[in-house]
Amino acid sequence: MKLIKPITIAVFFVLFCSEAFCETIAKEEPIICNGDKIEYADGNKSLTGEGNVSLKYGNVKIDADKVEVNLQTKEAFASGNVIMRQGTNTFRADNVLYNFQNKKGKLINGVMSAPPWYGRCEEINKTGDKEYVLGTGYISTCDKFPPHYKIRTKQVKLYLGDRIEAKNVVICAGSVPILYLPSYTQDVKGKKPMITLVPGHSKEWGYYNLTGYRYRITEGQSGNLHLDFRSEKGVASGVTHNYNVNLFGDKLDLGKGLFDFYYMNEDDKSKPEGTQRQTQRYRAMLRHIWQIDEKTQMVGEYNKQTDVNFTKDYFYRQEYVNETQPKTYIYGLRSEPGYSVGVLSQHRVNQFFTETEYQPEVNLDIKNQRVFDNLPVYYKGAYSAASLVKKNANSDIDDDAVRLDGYDELSTVFMPVRPVSLRPYIATRQTWYSKDKNGDEDLARGIFYSGIDASTRFYKTYNLETKIAGRQMHGLRHVLTPLVRYGYNHKPNISDNRLTAFDDIDSISGSNVLTFALENDFQTKIESEKTDKSELASRYDVYDLARFVLSTDYNFNRTPGGEFSNILADLELRPSSKLLVESDVSFNPHSQKVDIANLDLVARREDGAKLGIGHRYEKKESSEMTFDTYYPLTKKLGIHNYERYQFYDKDFKEQEYGISYDLHCWTMDLNFNKGVGGSAIWVIFKLKAFPNLPIQLGSTYESPKPEIAGN
Repeated sequence: MKLIKPITIAVFFVLFCSEAFCETIAKEEPIICNGDKIEYADGNKSLTGEGNVSLKYGNVKIDADKVEVNLQTKEAFASGNVIMRQGTNTFRADNVLYNFQNKKGKLINGVMSAPPWYGRCEEINKTGDKEYVLGTGYISTCDKFPPHYKIRTKQVKLYLGDRIEAKNVVICAGSVPILYLPSYTQDVKGKKPMITLVPGHSKEWGYYNLTGYRYRITEGQSGNLHLDFRSEKGVASGVTHNYNVNLFGDKLDLGKGLFDFYYMNEDDKSKPEGTQRQTQRYRAMLRHIWQIDEKTQMVGEYNKQTDVNFTKDYFYRQEYVNETQPKTYIYGLRSEPGYSVGVLSQHRVNQFFTETEYQPEVNLDIKNQRVFDNLPVYYKGAYSAASLVKKNANSDIDDDAVRLDGYDELSTVFMPVRPVSLRPYIATRQTWYSKDKNGDEDLARGIFYSGIDASTRFYKTYNLETKIAGRQMHGLRHVLTPLVRYGYNHKPNISDNRLTAFDDIDSISGSNVLTFALENDFQTKIESEKTDKSELASRYDVYDLARFVLSTDYNFNRTPGGEFSNILADLELRPSSKLLVESDVSFNPHSQKVDIANLDLVARREDGAKLGIGHRYEKKESSEMTFDTYYPLTKKLGIHNYERYQFYDKDFKEQEYGISYDLHCWTMDLNFNKGVGGSAIWVIFKLKAFPNLPIQLGSTYESPKPEIAGN
C-alpha cells in the first residue's frame, strides 16, 4: 500500500488506468483529486481520500469529508458534508454516488440550490449531464428555510437552465396546502409563472378574478388555459396554444403557430330586467408561419369573433389598441437575389367589418439592379394581378373588379461636382381595371413619374474627452446631410373618384412637389462591449448621441404659383441607454402656428426608478399630457403613479396609483385606476423568478423607442 500524508495532491487518473482508458481520458480534461490524505490500493485500481477532499472533472466538483473512487469504473462514493457543484448550481447531501464517465449519480437526503429553484428531498438522481430527478420532497423559488411557499411532490424532473416537470403536486403557503395540480411544468427561460390569479374590480366587469394555467405537453406544444370570473358578465374560459408541426422525428418541419380561443355565455347584469341579458360571445384566432426553405416562407392568419366590440370589451390593451380589425389571409413569398414573388389570398370572415378581399393577388417585385455593366443605369419594377372585392360592413352590396398593375422605374446616379450626388429617375405606372365603381368596363389608367434627388454629406470631428450621463465619450463627430428632392407624377387619365378604393394603388392623384431636408447627426465613440478587443478598431463602438432633421415641401399644385407646406422638425437625444428625449413638431408657415407637436422623455435609473413624460398636441383638437413614474422608497417598497390630463377639457382622463412591495420571493402590486370607463382596483402577486404576466391591466407610459430607453 502506498500512503501520502498529509499534503494536498493533484492526482491525474490517466497515469494509473488501462491503455484504452488512457486514450479516452487523454482527449478530455483530467479528473483532479485534492485532499489531506490520499491512499491507493489494489495496484492503483482504487483511491481513498479523507479530510477536505475534492474531486473535479469538467464542470462538476464534489467536496466531502471522505471519498472512495474506483479508477476502473470511474465511480466515486462521497460521504460526510458532501457538496456537489455543477456550474453555479449546488447540491448538498449526506452521501453521493457519482460516475464521472456517464455523468450519472445519486444523492441521499439532498438539498438543492439551482437558481431560480431551491428544494429538499429524500433522494436526488442525476440521470444526465443537466438532468436530475428529485424524489419525495419539495421545490420552491424561495431560498429561505422553511420557504414562504413550496411545491410538494413525490417526483420532479429538473433540467438545469431550462424547466421542471412534476406530477400530482400540492402547492402550499408555508405548510398549508392551498392547491392541487395533476401536473406542473415551469419554463425557466420565459419568465412566465405557471399559475396566475388576478383579482380586482371595475365598473364594467364588477368584481373579477382572471385565472391562467400554463401547460407544456412537449417541447413544441405548450400554452395557457384561462378561467375568468366577472360578477357583471359571468364566467369565461379559453385556451392559448403554441405549437410546432414537426413530423417524422423533426425531419419534416411544417412551421409553427398560435391558436387562441376565448368563449363566454355573457350574462350582462347592466342591462335592464326583462331584456335579453345572455349572449354567446367568442373569439377564435389562428396564426401560422412556415419557413419552407431559405428563400420561401408562408404565413397565415384566421380571425373570427361574434361581434365588433368583443376584443374591445375583453382584450382592449392586449389586442384592440394595436389592431381594431384583424384580418384573415394566407400569404406566400419567394425571395431571390434579383426579385421576389408573392401570392396573397385574403377573405373577410367577420361580416361587420368593411374589408377588401384579394381572391387572390399575385405580386412580382424586381429589385433595383444595374442594367448595363459600363453605365450606372438601374431598373426596378413591381407588377401585380388581383381579383378584388370590397366587402361593405353588414351589407350585401359589394364592389368588385379585376386589376392588373405594373410599375417600371429607370434611374442613374452620378456626381457632377464632388461631393454632390444626383439621382434622376423616370417611371410609369400602367393599370388596367375590368370596371370602375359606376360599372364602366375595360379601363386603362396611365401615370408618368419623374424626379431627381440631390444629396451630399459634410462632417467635422472634435477632439473631445468627457463624460455624459456617466459614460465616457471619445471624440465628437458632426455629420451634416442636406437633401433636395423633386418628384412629379402626372395627373392620371382616370380620376381616383371613378375607382373603387381597394387599396393605395387606386387612390393615386397628380403631384408636383419639391422637398428640402437638412439632417444633423452627432456621434461619438464609446468603449466596446465586445469580448475580443485585440484590435484597436474593435475597442470602440460608434454611438449616436443626437439627431435633428428639418424638412418641408413646396407644392407647385397648390394655389397659383405653389406654396410651402408645413415645416417639420424631428429631434432625438440619446445621451445614454437610460435616457431618451424625442420631439417632433409640425409648424404652419401661413398661420404662423404649430399644428402638431409631440414630446417624449423617458429616464431610468439602476435602482429601478423610472420617469416618463409625454405630451400630444393637435391644434383645436387635443392637448394631452401623460406622466408616469415609479420610485423605490426602500429596497422593498415602491410607488407608481400614472396621470393623463387633457388641457382643453381641464380634466384628468385617467389616473392610476400603485404600491409595489417585495415579499422576498414574491412581489405584491396594489393598484387603483380611475378612467373614462369608471374605477378599478386590483391586487397582483407575482413570483420574482417569473414576473411576466400573460395579461396587461395597468396603465403605463411607453416611450416611442423603448429599445433605446431600455426596459
